[in-house]
Amino acid sequence: MRAHLQLWRHRLTEGQVLEWSRLLGEHVLGFLPWPSLRTALLFVSLRREPQTEGIAAALTRRGVVLAVPSVRGPDLVPRLVGSSDVGLEAALISGPAIDPRAVDLILVPGLAFDRCGRRLGRGGGHYDRFLPKLRSDCLRLGMCFEGQLVAAVPTDPWDQLVDAVATEVGVYPGGERSGKPG
Repeated sequence: MRAHLQLWRHRLTEGQVLEWSRLLGEHVLGFLPWPSLRTALLFVSLRREPQTEGIAAALTRRGVVLAVPSVRGPDLVPRLVGSSDVGLEAALISGPAIDPRAVDLILVPGLAFDRCGRRLGRGGGHYDRFLPKLRSDCLRLGMCFEGQLVAAVPTDPWDQLVDAVATEVGVYPGGERSGKPG
């Protein structure tokens, strides 16, 4: 499944990625719980992943503090984005680390998601180790393109669910993860 979806994503044009990312961003921004949103953790997009820069700009305009996940060995470390002038990539190196419990929203990338909130990542397990460190009320929002939604993602006992999955078509509620409030 991983190889098939990597090939599918590799065949996307730059125009498709940009247009679908714009639509996806509109759906994400319309879905967010704005009054309670103070700190958001956004991934730095790879070339053919949904692009997060537009979402980052909109969050910054609304006064939301931004952070990005930096890979340090087997772990993800959330690092603050200093200002809207500093790109997300710069924070990977220079941003100060923050406590994962400060995060209200995390945007989670994936090669595939299903509508139950299961995720297929790149195989390193970084997000599966990181997501349990977040507060139970932190919104975990998966992001992918509609062509990456599959009927069922194979899972292991340590795999972590997301609360919902956003694509360029809309936002799909995920399954119930343990510890998630009512």
